[in-house]
Amino acid sequence: MSGDHGAHDSDGDLHAEAYCSSCNQSFAPEVERCPNDGVRLIKFAASRDPLIGRVLDGRFEVRDPLGRGGMGTVYRAIQLSVDREVAIKVVHPKLADDRQAAKRFLREARLASRLNQPSVVQVIDFGQTDDGVLYLVMELLRGRTLAKEQAGQRLPLKRVLAIGAQLCDALEAAHVQGIVHRDLKPGNIVVLADPPGRDLLKVLDFGLAKSLIADTSSQVTNTDAILGTPLYMSPEQVQGKGSEPRSDLYALGCILYELLTGAPPFVDPSVNLILARHLSEPPPPLPAGVPPRLRALVSQLLAKDPAERPATAADARTVLQWVIDGGAAAWPEPDVSDTVPDVPAEFAQTVAQPLPAVTAAPPPARARRWWLPIAIGAAALGVGGYAVLGGGGGGGARPAVAPPAADAAAAVSIDAGPVDAGLSDAAAAAAIDAAPIDARRRDDRDRGARSPVDAGGARPRPVDAAPAPRPPVDAADLDFYPGKR
Repeated sequence: MSGDHGAHDSDGDLHAEAYCSSCNQSFAPEVERCPNDGVRLIKFAASRDPLIGRVLDGRFEVRDPLGRGGMGTVYRAIQLSVDREVAIKVVHPKLADDRQAAKRFLREARLASRLNQPSVVQVIDFGQTDDGVLYLVMELLRGRTLAKEQAGQRLPLKRVLAIGAQLCDALEAAHVQGIVHRDLKPGNIVVLADPPGRDLLKVLDFGLAKSLIADTSSQVTNTDAILGTPLYMSPEQVQGKGSEPRSDLYALGCILYELLTGAPPFVDPSVNLILARHLSEPPPPLPAGVPPRLRALVSQLLAKDPAERPATAADARTVLQWVIDGGAAAWPEPDVSDTVPDVPAEFAQTVAQPLPAVTAAPPPARARRWWLPIAIGAAALGVGGYAVLGGGGGGGARPAVAPPAADAAAAVSIDAGPVDAGLSDAAAAAAIDAAPIDARRRDDRDRGARSPVDAGGARPRPVDAAPAPRPPVDAADLDFYPGKR
């Protein structure tokens, strides 16, 4: 539905015209010489389009032409069965005469008719008349091509994102069904007039524009009436390697680049130079105002190697949606390679230094126990007093005599210090029985337990049953709790 509009009247007749070969201008048929340069004009007689008024296959009545292109002519028609307007693309007779090309066209038309996506023009029917006219029936669109909408100017970022997202949706729907467009460009994209200001798109000619020719590099230098402009061709298409879904993604990158800058990435009067730049040169940098994430996406879409482009149109759509949702406006996407957290300077050394290995502390050096003679003397005095008062004799009442009071300093020392291994007699037994509680192991359960020295309730041990010597004991190894002896 794209192409140059011819000069037609309401009945589909081509007007007679006077043409100037010098300035390429047309004038009314009665004008003899060009008013611009005085060159004698060439007169073209009026002719009638034979398809105007014809009913194709008894269902579609052709009314008037809408435009002409390399593939043929697009007409407005009426689908008689439902009385609705449609667009009919009639393939040029020279192309339709090629049997192989006709087969490719019909095959691609069948695939295109399966697409049912809002951003893809709907293919209603296709076929060939009895006299060999190939045609394709589509929904009639009212709007302008994206090429005319953009007209060499940069579009606002919001519009670029909306257009790019819809193009990704259209490509994804086609690629899932194995359909490659192969000629995606602004001239094949229509911006609908209704509703106004919404930038709703329809993509035309999925797989059809190049189905009438072999997709080989030998066709690159042919007229762009068939191939379309090489401004959006992928490097693999230039090299004659055929088209694939990622070839459409390359064309998408060219379109996004053009919408953001006002011009395609590679422009030159020479077609051969344009093709060479597609193969080897990086595109010029995008404007500084383009969000970094969008800038990276366009660069990836324009990668020379198809493997370096996004895997699918859906992947590109995800990036565009991220920008649409305000990601780029709020903050640039972080570099995923930078996984080291920011650490304040005063803590940098602490974070950077590894933790030291934990080792068991050596046991403290055993101090000289100066209090042992005092403890031994106190114990001996207590045992002797018990013997004098008859503690080891026969019956009879004995007066209760309180044991001698222990020195307070000695009591504190006994409670705090370990038992020396040199005690092996009765005095050692008495000292062990009063073993101290290690303050490092006591908790709330020790509250209310007896103290190591109790002046009112101490009971001297008899001396005639001396226990066997005990092994050395270190206070750090004692497992003492209230009530244990």
